[in-house]
Amino acid sequence: MFQKIIRILQKRPSALMALFITTFLLLASCGQNGSGPSGGSIGPDGDFSVDIPKAVLENTTGLALTAILTVDDGRPPVELTITGGEVNTVVNNLSLGKTHTFTIKYLLGGVLFASWTTSVEVTGQQTDVSFSIEKLNLSPTATVRFPTKKSLTNGKTLTVTGTASDADGIEEVWVNGGLANTTDAFKTWTVPVDLSPGKNIIDIKTKDKSGHMNPKAETVEVTRSELLIDPKQVALDINNNRAYVVDDSLDAILAVDLVTGVRTIVSDATHGSGINFKSPMGIALDTNGDVYVTDNDWKALIKVDLKNTETLGNRDIVSGGIGTIKGTGPLLANPVSVAIEGGNAYVVDRGLKALILSNLSNGNRTVASGCPNSITACPGLGSRGSGADFEIPFGLVLNIDGSNNRAFVTDIGRDELIEVNLNGGSGDRTTKAGGFNNPLGIALDLVNNRVLVANSGDKKILAVDLDGGAVTAFSDGSTGSGTPFIKPLGLALDPIKNRLFVTDDGLDALFALELANGDRSIISDSATGTATNFFGQLSGIALDLPGNRAFVVDNGLKGLLSVDLLNGDRAIISNLNNGSGTNGDENNFFVTPRGIALDLTNRLAYVIDEGLDALLSVNLAEGVGKGDRTIVSDINNGGGTAFNIPLGIALDLGNSKAFVIDEGLDALLSVNLAEGVSKGDRTIVSDNSDPFTTFISPRGLGLDLNRNLAFVIDDGRDELLSVDLSVSNGSREPASNGGPGPALINPLGVALDPNPKGSRAYIIDEGLNALLSVDLADGLTKGNRRIISNIDSGVGTHFMNPSGLALDIANNRAFVIDPGLNALSLVELESGDRVIVSR
Repeated sequence: MFQKIIRILQKRPSALMALFITTFLLLASCGQNGSGPSGGSIGPDGDFSVDIPKAVLENTTGLALTAILTVDDGRPPVELTITGGEVNTVVNNLSLGKTHTFTIKYLLGGVLFASWTTSVEVTGQQTDVSFSIEKLNLSPTATVRFPTKKSLTNGKTLTVTGTASDADGIEEVWVNGGLANTTDAFKTWTVPVDLSPGKNIIDIKTKDKSGHMNPKAETVEVTRSELLIDPKQVALDINNNRAYVVDDSLDAILAVDLVTGVRTIVSDATHGSGINFKSPMGIALDTNGDVYVTDNDWKALIKVDLKNTETLGNRDIVSGGIGTIKGTGPLLANPVSVAIEGGNAYVVDRGLKALILSNLSNGNRTVASGCPNSITACPGLGSRGSGADFEIPFGLVLNIDGSNNRAFVTDIGRDELIEVNLNGGSGDRTTKAGGFNNPLGIALDLVNNRVLVANSGDKKILAVDLDGGAVTAFSDGSTGSGTPFIKPLGLALDPIKNRLFVTDDGLDALFALELANGDRSIISDSATGTATNFFGQLSGIALDLPGNRAFVVDNGLKGLLSVDLLNGDRAIISNLNNGSGTNGDENNFFVTPRGIALDLTNRLAYVIDEGLDALLSVNLAEGVGKGDRTIVSDINNGGGTAFNIPLGIALDLGNSKAFVIDEGLDALLSVNLAEGVSKGDRTIVSDNSDPFTTFISPRGLGLDLNRNLAFVIDDGRDELLSVDLSVSNGSREPASNGGPGPALINPLGVALDPNPKGSRAYIIDEGLNALLSVDLADGLTKGNRRIISNIDSGVGTHFMNPSGLALDIANNRAFVIDPGLNALSLVELESGDRVIVSR
């Protein structure tokens, strides 16, 4: 039992009698009750002491700790919530000359785990007693540096890193039962963790050198699943409760579990053999479970083996192609949609303006409908069928019943649904319904005698009656409940469970719709953060580390957003509908925001806008005026050389300057930020007018103010250049062409390690799809380059088109914006592992 002295000090008459109770709450394996001694009294010397038992506590994480103080004179108990480790209270108007019993009950999450009782005889004239309860020796704590609290990856493993601390020192750290590695007594630690498909809860447990344990010192959630980036059309494998989705950006087929929503790539360049997809568009299954995909660039119909384990994902052209062509007949030009009937495939071809019938056994092709003589590939074949020609046919569904065989085709050129007569090979075309707005995918709902059409221009699913052709809204923002569509594209019907599956190319999601009422639910998506304010086209990033958030500028949204770095939630700070413009300029709104830098002291973001050729400031302070934009420097504000394609920005707040890189001027400029008549003035710091290494396509920059240098990424030179800021028209010289390492191909962003020596730069390269480091320290290794993270370094979702980055060196990580992934990613700089923070 741990003993602690309580002192009760008797003071002069009418003064306060103070009873100081201090207790240790120690982490152990179970709770216990205890009671202290009684019968003490307060004498003239004012000293009284008792022994306090050890209070035993288990697992405080996430539970409210309270203390209930009861006095035996009938007054109501007092509940004391212990926050910050300490609480104080005063018990007034005690009876003199009486022994009072005080009981403290400790509750954790509302459940009693320990109690303590003592009795004290009160003599003299004092009537008040003061209690001070102090929670000491808290459970050993841990903080996860990588990944964030909620993140997404497609990796099977992940290197978790973090810190741990305790007053007694850390003995051990476990991550999901695995002991973490450390070289500095657990000030920092790492551990590899295996990930299962779907959501993974990663628990961190700590133990200090006194034996106290915290079984949930920290918890993070990582979802392991492939991304949906550019989902096109969908086919259902009802027997196995999954959907197959073709993704044009991934050049892949993904299987989506219709229960869990977990996505798995089943065929792409690394899954299966054969020709690699170039632009997969349409997909269909036959009754045997074989999968057929149209590829717009291969100009072919491709069979994919998804039935056999040994050949899973293998791809073979069954009709058409480039170079070696499978089958005879009209060459496929732009095949987009496919449907299977028996041993044949019907293919919609935009280029041929036709519906093509392909024999799956030999690949031979004939025209089922369309293919006007004006099409180069069609002369000699003749246009088949009467009726208006297809213009841009897209979606396809068959209705084969033995007597009234027909196909329904959506045409985004005509904005019509066209019925094609397949009886006897007539190919006659009749407009079933018109007035659509970019109709794409299509499904047949025979039970309800209707065709369902993805009317993507209006963000709706429409129903077309098969008898009269009447068109009604089936599911949209005002019909049916659930998340509204952005760009519905592919449709597939599940008649067994009476629902429709829809791919949404805007939300990168797979929906399920109830056929009874049009209610929508997202079955699978790759969003992280709240499902609002999705990114449009990320173009710049800066970190507010004290606020644990990033600020990003977005070309697509023409705005400035904040991103919570814990959970990925996004909020629009400034755009057309948030904040107002000033300066009396009609261009009060962002046009093409490109670069951003932060002045956290004054709660300002400085944004470079290529479309406005301007530098703007944005108010970040909460309250009225948040998001307001002010033009600081442009052709009408400030003097000097006008901007002409400004792209990057860095701040020297100590000298009230912004440095701006301008691709149109091939120059580095400084902008005066100080209030006064010269605010906004622009000065050329370095350009090609002097005979130094010339700029060709400067894109981004970082400042090393300790050495009075600017480092500029030049996409035209594929180099990192240093600029001496201490001389007029600062000299430019390569900083990244010495020593070993991969050559830069398409470098777009740079960030500097802010340590005093400024010895390292980090570069994001879109051509390499990689994050690299460059040694900047003087010596033999200066200019050496090393890949930190790419497809071969680190695990996690690969970069697609990374364009910018910001460093959090204190936590050894980098945040990367990737417009190809439409995501903000996090890279652990030691392992190179990647997770998606917000998407």
